[in-house]
Amino acid sequence: MSTQPRRGDAGPIRHLPDTDLVAVVPIKSFTRAKGRLRPALSADDRERLAVATATGVLQALRGVPTVVVCDDEAVADLAVHCGCEPMMTMTRGLNAVVAEAMEHLHHRGVARVMVAHADLPRPEALTTIATDRQLAIVPDHRLDGTNVLILPSDEARCVTYGPGSFRRHLRALTALARDRHLRLDVLRDHQLGLDLDHPSDLSHPVTSTTRHQGAPHDR
Repeated sequence: MSTQPRRGDAGPIRHLPDTDLVAVVPIKSFTRAKGRLRPALSADDRERLAVATATGVLQALRGVPTVVVCDDEAVADLAVHCGCEPMMTMTRGLNAVVAEAMEHLHHRGVARVMVAHADLPRPEALTTIATDRQLAIVPDHRLDGTNVLILPSDEARCVTYGPGSFRRHLRALTALARDRHLRLDVLRDHQLGLDLDHPSDLSHPVTSTTRHQGAPHDR
């Protein structure tokens, strides 16, 4: 397996405690992040925004054991700084990266994972929804993508990110809930449903604070 824990300069990585649920946050290199925002933000501003939102998500997960899956030393250092465990990987593609992390955690005895994206401008409720959820989906505000996903660590086959992922995840987890007698919660959260995928997302009133924190030289 290409995913490996890493010990960073900012301090020792935290050993995952005995827990039923671990958060997984895939984060790409900050210099390559948010390419779809090119029409609205410069490269420097996109990088600052990516750092700001990733930091906010990891801080919001402070009460949940969290693994950051990445291929970049700067991202790994941020994970360590925020008290998370970095897992370095050479795997490409979001679905493959998440599946690899889930398999790794399953072998470590973790029962459930909560996959959260690093571009959520208002992630404060992440810790709250992690409590006692067997299966859960938080769709984006367009009901197209999936911003948060909670599922068993041995069900990576259900992970199908990309355009239209909410409907695919809904079908997969509905079938899983039936087969394994689990409860599925579909959570329409007006804050967790926000992400920063398109230039129009930057104009939403709830995202304005994060935008100006991350990209002070708006163009």
